[in-house]
Amino acid sequence: DRRKDESLVDRLPSGRDYLMEAAGLAQRTGQAGLSGLYGLSEGVLGTAEAGAGALSQYVTGPLADAGFLPEDAGARVEAGLREWRAGQTWLRKHFTPQAESDIEAGFYSGIQSLAQNIPGLAASLATGNPLMALGSMTAATGGQAYGEARDQGKGRAMALTHAASQALIEYGTEALPVAYLLKDMAAGTPFFKMLWHQLATEMPGEQVATSLQDLMQWAALNPE
Repeated sequence: DRRKDESLVDRLPSGRDYLMEAAGLAQRTGQAGLSGLYGLSEGVLGTAEAGAGALSQYVTGPLADAGFLPEDAGARVEAGLREWRAGQTWLRKHFTPQAESDIEAGFYSGIQSLAQNIPGLAASLATGNPLMALGSMTAATGGQAYGEARDQGKGRAMALTHAASQALIEYGTEALPVAYLLKDMAAGTPFFKMLWHQLATEMPGEQVATSLQDLMQWAALNPE
């Protein structure tokens, strides 16, 4: 019995094990935050890429074809932005930590979203205007979706349609949580009551957004 007890004690995690695990969690959390910032950059560049593509298709492309411009400047800008955005996409994926469970994956996803949305939320808190945060969120989501579609060989129109659907879903499901956050901040609502408001509005909306965005992504990128 004594040998069994000693064997059991030997198998228990030591203080050093706990410290190493905590350090690893902190490192992966930092990576998730960094991944979110790269995701924001990716989304902004994807939005700019979509704008340059539209400029090329409807303005500089036709003018170049008609001989009024020496080249399609919009297409040149679009190509440069696409290359830049692709680098941010790679960095976002590279720094996304590997999770060992669904709970851990959800935690990292939350950190990524928080880091990606901090600039817009800060602007909304400073101005009291929810459109600052919602605009940042939808631009990032739409830009990432546009780039994803273009990387899979979809044309500009299809990529833009896919981006618009993803951005619209993001806007619709984030509008209420952002409005509650700004209202609670302005009213000086106690922290735990504010947290409850966010959980009550964010979690259902996040589930709806994930389901709808996954469905729209499948329909747009896998039509066959």
